[in-house]
Amino acid sequence: MRNWEDIKSAEASHAADPQSSSKLDAVTRALPALAEAAKLGSKAAKSGFDWPHWRDLLPKLAEETEELKAEAAAVERDPANPAQQAKVESELGDLLFTVVNLGRHLGVDAEMALRGCNLRFRQRFRAMELASARPLEELAPAELEALWVEAKRKLAASGPTPAPEPRP
Repeated sequence: MRNWEDIKSAEASHAADPQSSSKLDAVTRALPALAEAAKLGSKAAKSGFDWPHWRDLLPKLAEETEELKAEAAAVERDPANPAQQAKVESELGDLLFTVVNLGRHLGVDAEMALRGCNLRFRQRFRAMELASARPLEELAPAELEALWVEAKRKLAASGPTPAPEPRP
């Protein structure tokens, strides 16, 4: 409770100083990160800071992916360096932020898209477990991939996955 009061006090004093306030201050940090990213992108778009079309985000996705690959490779070379791991986290965040904004441009709620993906992953993984004569841990990567492809095929043939329940 005290932390909440400190945060509210800091926000109030920040809002009182017009030179330090931002249009993004209205987006609460208490939101789930995907929702916060979508709202931040939407608010910035109202100020003209946005991509004109969803297709314009595809090169940005490629750029962010390349930056993540470079930082992840640096971690592989120096896994004990916490600063390098922080760079990977930062680049992954940039990639996620860009993906959320692509969803915003396409009219797709990133949270619901991810929930649907999670549901499909659960179904496919369960299908793999049921189809395998041995525990998945005992299978080679090629065997796991074959089970995954078959699970995707069977589940796609059985019709669309029901939409996940929205969060309360």
